[in-house]
Amino acid sequence: MKFRIIVAVLTLAILGLFGMVMYLTYELRSTNKVLKSSNEEVRQAKLKLIKQDSIAQKKLQDCLNDGTRNSWEIAAGTNTLTAYSSFKDNCNSAESDCHKDDLKNAIDALLNTKGYVQMVETNGNQLFTTVNLSLDGDFVKFKTDKSVRTGAIGIPDCGSANSARSGVLVKDEIVRVRNKCNAPGSKSVWALIEYAD
Repeated sequence: MKFRIIVAVLTLAILGLFGMVMYLTYELRSTNKVLKSSNEEVRQAKLKLIKQDSIAQKKLQDCLNDGTRNSWEIAAGTNTLTAYSSFKDNCNSAESDCHKDDLKNAIDALLNTKGYVQMVETNGNQLFTTVNLSLDGDFVKFKTDKSVRTGAIGIPDCGSANSARSGVLVKDEIVRVRNKCNAPGSKSVWALIEYAD
């Protein structure tokens, strides 16, 4: 009799646990769908910004060629790295020393988020291309969408030891490289970057 009661209780416990696992699995899948949807919305928004940047860059160049407006106002209104680079390229010293302090402050405000991304895979494959801008620092854009993390994976003393995903870069988004971290015993390279959020 005791044996049957114990078996019945254990069977109910197992069924209860199974039901709990099924419920948690369902909740996890639902949360994952929402997260994927949110990530896709962020990706689409960033792609739209990159497209707008190229259009704004063309308009800026046209205005600079026409000389119809103060070029600093155009660059500041556009608020992109390529616009600031074009401004610096076309600046003459008559414009209050080319707005050096304003330019630095505007770029620092634009690149308002930091994180770590892998730049070179363990096999030596480079995941980025260099971007030549007339601005201080090293600038790159990645060949594919990249996850930004709180630290480098597998490299001690390179950000957070418990690296977690903190953002997303879309293909061709320009970022500034601050510091590179080489993986011991591998060709892998990670970097601390600054990017617009």
